[in-house]
Amino acid sequence: MAPLNYKPINKVTINHHRHPVPLARHPVLDTGSRSTRSVQSPKHTADSTVKPRNNTKQSQTKTQQKAFTLIEVLIALVILAIALLAIVKVMGDSIRGLEAVKERTIAHWIANDTINNAQLGLISSPTPDSPEQSSTTMLNNTWYVNVSAKETANKYSQQVKVTMSLKQDAKPLWTEYGFIGVGS
Repeated sequence: MAPLNYKPINKVTINHHRHPVPLARHPVLDTGSRSTRSVQSPKHTADSTVKPRNNTKQSQTKTQQKAFTLIEVLIALVILAIALLAIVKVMGDSIRGLEAVKERTIAHWIANDTINNAQLGLISSPTPDSPEQSSTTMLNNTWYVNVSAKETANKYSQQVKVTMSLKQDAKPLWTEYGFIGVGS
């Protein structure tokens, strides 16, 4: 903007300005009797307004809008802690479920192997009068195997029941049924 060339009538020095500003053209003190264009001082622009310096209500509102309060941060941390605890619980349940599936799979495998060995004659066939009990070690666990036989309508076959457990005299973890041939 090009500087205005005019002769000031009265010069007044105002405390917050470095340079004297003509009284008639001062942005705050101008009464509006002359032209609406005013001289700009180094700290003011033509359309700037003077704002109160110590408006505490206004400064508190700005601070509250820009920052989180301690209560908001604590509530967020509590919600995060609850969510993390839920995730840990779900992970623990998942691991326990995976272990149970692993045990049932191994029990099924051993029971099938026992029935197959009895069908092939690799182990002694149980009789309906005398169930057999044995133990075997598979994947670092000792498995207790109970084999019992039952007569069927066909005189050349028997039904074999194999129960598997991790503890002796405990509730069976797995039960498998099969048929074997007897006599000739």
